[in-house]
Amino acid sequence: MPSLAGLVIKVLQERKFPKRREAQINFLADSLAARGRVRPRRSRDICEEERAKQKRLHHIISYEFFVECSCGYKGRSRNHGCPKCGSKIVFGVDSFLGPD
Repeated sequence: MPSLAGLVIKVLQERKFPKRREAQINFLADSLAARGRVRPRRSRDICEEERAKQKRLHHIISYEFFVECSCGYKGRSRNHGCPKCGSKIVFGVDSFLGPD
């Protein structure tokens, strides 16, 4: 396992080392994250894979609304509307302001 100083120099000499300061910091951090157990490129790949996992981890799969419709139906909506008469839920600012 190479020394940390040698690893830093190796990363700084890479062809694809970024020009911007913040990008340099992130590139260096990701490259050194494995502390030499894997090559710097693989270390960056692992970091990117973990970030992608975190993005996919928490997201809404489906959502439902409880509606009270003018037709008298009370219950869960279907396809963003009343399952009995088919009237749709209006989304957006217009729904809060009311009709013109």
